[in-house]
Amino acid sequence: KGIQGRFAANMGETAYENWIKPVRAVKVDLANRTVELQAPNDIVMQAWDNGNYTAKFMEYAYDVAHDFFKPELKVIKVVANPVNNQKSNQSNSDFVATDYQLNQNFTFDTWVIGDANELATSAAMAVSEQPGRQYNPLLIYGSSGLGKTHLMEAIGNRLKELQPDAIVRYITTDDFMNDWVNAISKKTTADFTSTYENVDLLLVDDIQML
Repeated sequence: KGIQGRFAANMGETAYENWIKPVRAVKVDLANRTVELQAPNDIVMQAWDNGNYTAKFMEYAYDVAHDFFKPELKVIKVVANPVNNQKSNQSNSDFVATDYQLNQNFTFDTWVIGDANELATSAAMAVSEQPGRQYNPLLIYGSSGLGKTHLMEAIGNRLKELQPDAIVRYITTDDFMNDWVNAISKKTTADFTSTYENVDLLLVDDIQML
């Protein structure tokens, strides 16, 4: 087995798919015994720092090459496929949906990964890079104060970073219900449905209240 094969055999599938598989070796310096690795984003680099993957890489590299190699991880930006922009949030009716601005401080770069949230972080990253492909819907559950809102908004901010034209709607459950009640009273339920369906990413805070 190669280095990636050893990682895959000794860790969970989700962790491997999110933290190891996206990393690529681009340069080997035999003189200095280093390997330059490229990661797609800062959150993957942070996972390597927190997850002891550097030490494991050196261990597996020795198994394969019978020599010590130290990985040097760098970040490269991932350019995602553009979103199909044939969508619209606008309506000719009186219906106006609630929509909050995302907190720009709630990003994956400011998110701290730990043992308790590694799986949630992996799922959130997968959604942010390919919304609708995996974990659809994704429900983030936990006690108050653990950062659920931060992680949820980080998904939206990451998608907007990768795809600036993406339609992201962020609301609370209370406002979602108020929009529905208003749509019924104004007989604009079709516009309500269209508004909430024609998005690339819908973020609903406190969804358990629905």
